[in-house]
Amino acid sequence: MRVLGLSIGGRACAIPLRLVDEVLPIVPADAVPGSPPWLLGMAMLRGRLVPLIDGGLRIGGSPVPCTMNARTVLLVPGACEPPMAMALRVERVHGVCDADPRAPGSHQGLVHAADGALGAMTPGAGGMMTFMEPGALLTPAERALFRDDPPGTVHAP
Repeated sequence: MRVLGLSIGGRACAIPLRLVDEVLPIVPADAVPGSPPWLLGMAMLRGRLVPLIDGGLRIGGSPVPCTMNARTVLLVPGACEPPMAMALRVERVHGVCDADPRAPGSHQGLVHAADGALGAMTPGAGGMMTFMEPGALLTPAERALFRDDPPGTVHAP
C-alpha cells in the first residue's frame, strides 16, 4: 500500500496516500474560543474553512513545534465518515513509500490507542511505523462540533 510517511510526536506514522489531498507548509489558523487544545483553529484552505488539528496533541503527545520541517497535511473529505474536510499539522513529512500493515512482524495495534487514531504497527526501513486512521482522529462527539452543512442551512437553537 502506498502511504505518506511522516513524524508526529517523535513517532514514525503512515497515512494511506489515497486519504491525503495535499501537503502544505505550516498554514495560519484562526483560534476558536473554547475549543479543545488539539484544535489549532480554522484554516482557509482551497477557499473553505477547515479544522486544523495538532497531530501531536491529538495522539496524546506534545504539540507539534512550528519549525521549518513542520507541515500541514490536508486530508480528503472522504477520510472520515460522514465526509468532512480537515487538516493535520505534523512535525515532518518523509515522503511516499510502500508499507503493509499485514506484513510479517506487524502488529494490529491497540484498539483504543489515541481514541483509535493509531492503528497497525509495521516494521519499516527506518524502524517501526504506526498507521494512522484519519477517520478516527475525531470521536463522534468531537465530529459533531463541526458543521459541514451547505451555506444557508439554518439550525434550530
